[in-house]
Amino acid sequence: MQQVLLYFWYAPSGAEDPKALGLQQRNLCQALGIAEGRIRVSSEGINATVCGSQEGIRQYVATMHDFFEEKGTQPPVDFKTSAGVSGAFEGLVIRECAELVTLFAHNTILREKVLFHTPYLSKAITHASPEKFHEILKSGKATVVDVRNGYESSIGTMRNSVIPNTRQFSDFVSFAEKWVPTCDKATIAMFCTGGVRCERAAALVANLQRETPGKEIVILQGGVARYLEAFPEGGEFMGKLLVFDGRGAIAPEKAQATDIIGHCSLCAAAWDEYGHGEEKTRCSKCRQLVLVCAECQKSAEKKSYICQQCGPSKRERE
Repeated sequence: MQQVLLYFWYAPSGAEDPKALGLQQRNLCQALGIAEGRIRVSSEGINATVCGSQEGIRQYVATMHDFFEEKGTQPPVDFKTSAGVSGAFEGLVIRECAELVTLFAHNTILREKVLFHTPYLSKAITHASPEKFHEILKSGKATVVDVRNGYESSIGTMRNSVIPNTRQFSDFVSFAEKWVPTCDKATIAMFCTGGVRCERAAALVANLQRETPGKEIVILQGGVARYLEAFPEGGEFMGKLLVFDGRGAIAPEKAQATDIIGHCSLCAAAWDEYGHGEEKTRCSKCRQLVLVCAECQKSAEKKSYICQQCGPSKRERE
């Protein structure tokens, strides 16, 4: 049986050797027969999703756990495993990157201004367990922000969330610069798929209010992936969780009925599937994923679709 492993590690030093990390990952995966996945390495650390046999994943986790302990990592890295299928990824890709998640793109000046490895951030940002985050959601006293991209939020999100509707994660910077000064609640609660993007998004928000601190910033520990383990019926999460492997999207395991919160961009019918593999429906202009129902896929001329950022959807036109 195949397993998918998802985890990230922000190095305490923030100054790791990407080449050394990349070589370590390649050698380890080859030794354990792990031949599928995507791994990003940088001076910041490691961001990985890999797929292999249960025994291979078990040994991989044990090896990396010891490695992270030697590095003095606190709190411990959260290794998330779930059932997988062979062919979930097109081989094993290991990339050296400037950032584990691309928040600042080529804006190195802004990146240097935002502080990541400081005592200030450890005081300004709180990591909440799924249960605690659920309490925060139910209280209605926090502004809840989905830091994922628009095409992810379109098929599933937390109830009453602020949706930045970004095309890519780096767009969150301009959203935050405009939105943070207008936020009127004392707590900002942030979530993403597995937690890696929230670490950077929360640090950005904390830095933006550094001169006038006061708002509590809370991150969902382990992301929606851990939340749905704690609340298999869905809790406050509506719809499906988009994942970046062959599974496509995941519905809460014990949900009575999965609400379809997405809509076809052409006819506005309820729809939450982007297709599979090379058959995924994408914007003809920017190649972003776009929701197109089965009927419209049959009738659309030359399979030409437009995402919300490149043009208004059917619902917006009406």
